Amino acid sequence: MSCAGSPSARISERRLDGPRPPQAIIRCDTEGLPPPVKIAWKLPNEVKQVGWGVPSENETALLIQVPDSGGWAQCTATGKDGVVAKAERALSPPAITVAPAKLKPGDKVTVRGSGFGRTRGPDDAVYLVPAWGAALPLDHQCKGAEWSDAAITACVPPSLPSLAGPLQLRVQVGDELALAPAPLVAAR
Repeated sequence: MSCAGSPSARISERRLDGPRPPQAIIRCDTEGLPPPVKIAWKLPNEVKQVGWGVPSENETALLIQVPDSGGWAQCTATGKDGVVAKAERALSPPAITVAPAKLKPGDKVTVRGSGFGRTRGPDDAVYLVPAWGAALPLDHQCKGAEWSDAAITACVPPSLPSLAGPLQLRVQVGDELALAPAPLVAAR
């Protein structure tokens, strides 16, 4: 989430039931930008807009065909004062295919999968989730930390509290979650 008053943009996606190829409505929602807000969309070649031609400026929502590979969408919102806010979103739900079985404080952890998005958004993170208690975020600012659509590398905080029992590794991308295929163990 953004601080009150700071400009931000976010892309929401709603899949439509039934159409083949799959279709979705994507919307660029903004906060903190003075109206009128101009919206510009960027889509890769494999993501097709349904309707007339290319996305035009100021369309806050688009109907698109989502390819099997997922793809991504990016919106750039410019307020009346020239301030710009950008958002990007993967168009497939996040999925984890490979995650570590063990970890310890200070470890660099790589999670592989798909649908993480090409860049890390403000609400995106990897978490360790104990059976009881709060989820613990990994450090995405450590040396060697990276984020891509297919792999995330982050560090286990050195001050990882003593955790009993198995942990679930979770990736949060916007308002969607992906869980690792199997629990992992925190070693000391």
